[in-house]
Amino acid sequence: MKTKNQERLLTRAEAADFLQVDRSTLSRWFQQGRGPRCLYLESRTPRYRLKDLLAYLEGA
Repeated sequence: MKTKNQERLLTRAEAADFLQVDRSTLSRWFQQGRGPRCLYLESRTPRYRLKDLLAYLEGA
């Protein structure tokens, strides 16, 4: 069951804290086509859905 909290958009810093990795690691994963799904609201504004981070952790 999805909750509204799982739809919340997190910044790269918040996502990195959640995953316990550096922000640069998330950037590198994105460039390599790895890691959790990332959305761009604007060209330099990456956001991560909590549900995507949870799915990544379950599949990792």
